[in-house]
Amino acid sequence: MVSRAVIARRFRPADAGALYALAPPGHGPLVARAIARAQSGEQAILVAEADGALIGQIWIDLVRRREEEVAVAYAFRVARPFRRRGIGSALLVAAERLAAALGFRRLEVGVTGESARLFRMYQTRGYRRVGRRVDCERWRDQAGELAATFDQAIFEKELELDERTQAGHSLDDR
Repeated sequence: MVSRAVIARRFRPADAGALYALAPPGHGPLVARAIARAQSGEQAILVAEADGALIGQIWIDLVRRREEEVAVAYAFRVARPFRRRGIGSALLVAAERLAAALGFRRLEVGVTGESARLFRMYQTRGYRRVGRRVDCERWRDQAGELAATFDQAIFEKELELDERTQAGHSLDDR
């Protein structure tokens, strides 16, 4: 059980090991790519921390749809023992606030699979389903070249100034 409040904050280099631990097996090169993109300013990585441990993450691509003023959230994970406790909602609110603060008008979230529970969660938070997209990621590891395909329902939310000032969770930039 989480004994202290969960903090949603920006990734720090010291968090790298925990990000690798949250990733699915074999996705280490994707984590390395995400960290490099965050360091270059092409994306943001937000993490959820409780009692000094990272228990969740959400990555935000700041480049892919910038001309449309849409930030793209992906790699949204909460460690299994901490799910259904509001941690994902805290990360999502933090992502919305960050995207709005950076001048984006909308936030996109892709949902793999057909999870009615997740679809309802996004819809109750003001997201609307706008379509479907298949993304393919390729990377190399010791075994050679690998690829993963992500078939996603795409949801978007219009961000308003209220996202910056009235969100229920703070984004800790410490």
